[in-house]
Amino acid sequence: MLSEENIAKIRNLVLDSRIEFVHQGVEFLELLAYSIEDIEKIVGETIQDYDSWKQLVRNDSTKHCYYYIWLLGKLAEYEVPWVLKLGKIELRFLGLTSLPKSLFTLTNIISLDIRNNPIEHLPDNLPALKIDGQQWAQLQKQILQITTLKHLNISKASITVLPEEISQLENLESLFVQGNLLFDLPQSIGQLSQLRVLNASGNRIKKLPESFFHLENLRDVDLSRNALSNFSEQWGELTALTTIKLNGNMLSSIPSTLHQLSQLRTLNLNANRLTEIPDSFGEISSLVNLSLAENRMLRQAPQILT
Repeated sequence: MLSEENIAKIRNLVLDSRIEFVHQGVEFLELLAYSIEDIEKIVGETIQDYDSWKQLVRNDSTKHCYYYIWLLGKLAEYEVPWVLKLGKIELRFLGLTSLPKSLFTLTNIISLDIRNNPIEHLPDNLPALKIDGQQWAQLQKQILQITTLKHLNISKASITVLPEEISQLENLESLFVQGNLLFDLPQSIGQLSQLRVLNASGNRIKKLPESFFHLENLRDVDLSRNALSNFSEQWGELTALTTIKLNGNMLSSIPSTLHQLSQLRTLNLNANRLTEIPDSFGEISSLVNLSLAENRMLRQAPQILT
């Protein structure tokens, strides 16, 4: 049982405006609080009445945001329903230099936006990250060692290359690198066996690596607004695909193997250099959304449209 004196000391640490003291207070809470009731008693606030992330952080401006981020992870550990349903958390412009390890309990998170923070260290158990270019430059080695990562977003960050070490993120399910300056994708990308979503639109990619066609679980791919000129027959091997966006490239033909994609629902080939449609195109019975506009030299209408 904690004495009132010790409770007061921990509470004062959590209330301190200096982040190093808040870190100490959170460390004590991690060791000494075993339930929501314990946290409420030590910190002096009613937590169980909160029902959203915004309500949590806006309720009491006297406490540092680091405490509330830690608390969010603890509430997930205690299986508070609204926390377990969270999909996205934005933590921009909060002056954070680190993140609490408790965030690993937020297993349904697909976007943890920490951009515009002077982050120096990341826990090695995060489920998701959305970062800016400066953070990528400074923390790349740390990030590539977070094997728990399922969702990584480095969009609009002015990066020019993805390292081969990206394959170390063996549990990665979605990768967002749109709006950068990439000329290619790493050969090792094919080792991301869990990858389901890839958005590399708005780059300068001219050719896909051979290993790209090993991504057997890939469902949604957006490579629009690049410089691709070859729509390879190997696309027919990616049988889990439901969405392909290749608009705004330099493609002149469509592979005859697309009819093998029995789950394909969306295909966007707008603004390319297509001249004809293969006969097998009409066999894609699953196709719901087809876009072929702005292909000025396209002569043959696909049977699926007639």
